[in-house]
Amino acid sequence: MQAESPSLVPSSSETPEQLVRRLLLIEGRRHLNREERRAVLALGAEAVPPLIAMLTDASLQPEDSPGDGYARERAASLLGDLGAVEAIEPMLDVLRTTDGLTATHEAVLEAIVRLGPAVLEPVLLAYAGSTDPKLRFSLASALSRMGHHDPRILSALVEYLPENPDHGAGCLADYGDPAALPALHAALAAQPVDRSPSLLGNHEIIELCAAIEDLGGTLAPSQEAKRAQVDALRERQRAELFRTPVQRNSKIGRNDPCPCGSGKKYKKCCGA
Repeated sequence: MQAESPSLVPSSSETPEQLVRRLLLIEGRRHLNREERRAVLALGAEAVPPLIAMLTDASLQPEDSPGDGYARERAASLLGDLGAVEAIEPMLDVLRTTDGLTATHEAVLEAIVRLGPAVLEPVLLAYAGSTDPKLRFSLASALSRMGHHDPRILSALVEYLPENPDHGAGCLADYGDPAALPALHAALAAQPVDRSPSLLGNHEIIELCAAIEDLGGTLAPSQEAKRAQVDALRERQRAELFRTPVQRNSKIGRNDPCPCGSGKKYKKCCGA
């Protein structure tokens, strides 16, 4: 049964912090409704400190915590709606300390890209200062979707491409600058064809080809031949897979990492 909405009118003794906590800790459903969101946003700047406090409270992450584990996700979304630039550094700290597959991590990324030009410098600094591949994965995603064109973003994404050709190609396509084409062509030329029996093998080549075409580039004949070779391999692997009984000994959760090894959630990969 869906939980009833709490009162949206603060009592005479209720502070903005108490109202924010009361609304964000509702249980029985994931999202706040329109009226509940509006009540928090109406507080303006007064809502920001309690929202940051809830966002950074790791005790609110477990599913059995108050708010069913959704409070941090709700806080991130509302901070993005408020354009709260003072939340940038706390958001980056949350990205450093949460798994990329969690709803909180995803909500923070979505909020960061909505905070405008003020977020560019902190994200570039965080990216340059990190050696954590998971954090760099997330920050590259954020840089590519900010909607800002800055030579430092292009440089960071081109530098990231050899580190993760699959994701890096997608980031450069999202960024949308044809100046990335030489780097994409070079990465595609350097990417060997994987002949192992994996249905998702050679995904890097597919993503690199797609990014080149998305940015208005043209594949060279040798690159077209490489893609055709990959397509033929994948067709053979797919045919072999469907001749092999699939083992279903355990249930895969929609938010679990996909067993194919793509690094994505099951619901956004093989479970789509």
